[in-house]
Amino acid sequence: MRKLIILSFLLFFLKLSSAVKLESVFETSDVGEYNQWVSEHKGEYPELKPVYILGERTGVKEGIKTPTGKTRIYEYRLYYYDDNGNLVNTEDLSGHEMKVTFSPDHDRVIIREWRDVEPYGSYFCTVKDKYGNVLFEKRTGMNMITPTPLEGIYLSELSYHEAVPPEPVISVFDENGKTIGELKDILGFYSREGEILVSRDNKLLFFGGTRGLGGNPDCIILMDDGGNEISFKDFVANLNNPNRIEVMGLRWSADEDIEKIAVGFNGVVYVYDRNWNFLHEWEVPSRAHPSVGLSPDGEYMATFGAKTVCFFDLKGDSLMWKKRLEEAGRAKYVKVLPESKGVVVGTKWPAWVYLLNNTGEVVKYTDLGSKEIQKYVKGVPIKRKLYEPMIYKIDISSGNIVIKVFNRPDTSLDFYSKVWKLGEE
Repeated sequence: MRKLIILSFLLFFLKLSSAVKLESVFETSDVGEYNQWVSEHKGEYPELKPVYILGERTGVKEGIKTPTGKTRIYEYRLYYYDDNGNLVNTEDLSGHEMKVTFSPDHDRVIIREWRDVEPYGSYFCTVKDKYGNVLFEKRTGMNMITPTPLEGIYLSELSYHEAVPPEPVISVFDENGKTIGELKDILGFYSREGEILVSRDNKLLFFGGTRGLGGNPDCIILMDDGGNEISFKDFVANLNNPNRIEVMGLRWSADEDIEKIAVGFNGVVYVYDRNWNFLHEWEVPSRAHPSVGLSPDGEYMATFGAKTVCFFDLKGDSLMWKKRLEEAGRAKYVKVLPESKGVVVGTKWPAWVYLLNNTGEVVKYTDLGSKEIQKYVKGVPIKRKLYEPMIYKIDISSGNIVIKVFNRPDTSLDFYSKVWKLGEE
């Protein structure tokens, strides 16, 4: 029995001490070249999808006077690509107070605009597919419709049932614009990149919402692909007084089957199972809300906050290592690679990406093209460094690292991507 325990420990140690070999295999600022590469390497990167739609704002001008103010007309141009990277169509848009957003894989585009309809005008959202065909259109007030990573499932922003008192509700739509579900008593949800998660079998969605008045995420929702709420966890301590904001934000993660869930806030990370049974708790370095990432198998977890990465073994309920990144910016992503080969950290202000191996050594870091800016307060320049925010995604589902940037200003149509291939030395 003792020999078996020693052997198990040695195998565990060898798994964590294997060196990571990193190879840069692809880099481009051309979406056509990116799509061709993805098409040619489907065997190695089966989860990657081409970028089908990009867009840019081309102009702005004065609009019309309305009972509630004066509008502005925004102009956009959309670019549609096929699987092989060919530009197949362009589309020019113009509308009052127009806003354009894209699905996580850039295969859907959502266009919101104000229209002069009775009695005082209203906002409409139009959802189009990768070919430019209209899937559905909704009158939404000022709310946006947000596509989820689960194809054909969309969430609306806050609306109200006609009840006394009005009942807040988040509507769930299918690809035809039909309401298939409703999430009640939630004032909003969070759709920034990486924060709506989907299970490996494409049956579950997992995301954060807000119930308090502070506008920050303070609850977690688990929903099935039919728009039905499966479970809900509220992290606001005082539900009888919603004006008292006790949680100023959450960070969350889950394994690939959403069997384990990690939530970070107020300098603490909590781990639960899918039914919200408590499993683990750790205090970690953080200015406020530590970013958190679970490994795909749910056996390991990494956190990042206050320039410090922590790596935990959940089965052993122990901290394995801690690493400080002195020059790092604020946390945006922290992801544990499959088989726990390492940890990927993405920061904002500046937008840098780090790869650490499974003993905490920095193997690689890259600047995604952060542009330093200067801000002034009453004419006096702020001394600390400030950077323009960058929209980027990190995909590790293939076991390698794929980075896509959607607003890098020095590239064609603001698109940039690079791929790092991982191996063992």
